[in-house]
Amino acid sequence: MSSDEQPLEPPKLDFSNTYYLGSHNVPTDTISNVVLRRDNYDDWKNSMKMSLKSRRKFGFVDGSIKKPTDKFDLDNWEVVHCTLVQWIRNTIDPSLLDIISYVEDASVLWSELEAQFSVVDGSRIHDLKTQLHDCRQLKGMDVTTYYGKLESIWDSLVVLEPPFSCKCGICY
Repeated sequence: MSSDEQPLEPPKLDFSNTYYLGSHNVPTDTISNVVLRRDNYDDWKNSMKMSLKSRRKFGFVDGSIKKPTDKFDLDNWEVVHCTLVQWIRNTIDPSLLDIISYVEDASVLWSELEAQFSVVDGSRIHDLKTQLHDCRQLKGMDVTTYYGKLESIWDSLVVLEPPFSCKCGICY
């Protein structure tokens, strides 16, 4: 190397870049401790949403991060995208993997899971109201645990049956 030539510096890592995946972000990771089963879609969705948002990756599943046309960005996008699909599949109960088709698009997979498991029907709402009615603080159960159980039921019910709110603009 001559004295006039500058050594090439490695590119700096930009942790805020949407396409950034650290060495600890591998497709075999399970990014949520909540496993999707037939009856816990809302809990699973919230857990996955938080996990993906904390990694700046939720835009891939909600469709706001579009597939780029630039070759360099496209390669990076595909790496992240494939990792996301695998992360989602890793949090689904193995018995359910057979009933969802293998989809290579994260936003399509996210939408298919929502269509299949977020079915709001009267029986689910009735079941939650029954759980709320039957919820008791059992002997030996501390108040915090009891309240957490109640709050979980309330939260699920509010998602499925939002409380009435006035839309007149005068009320608060």
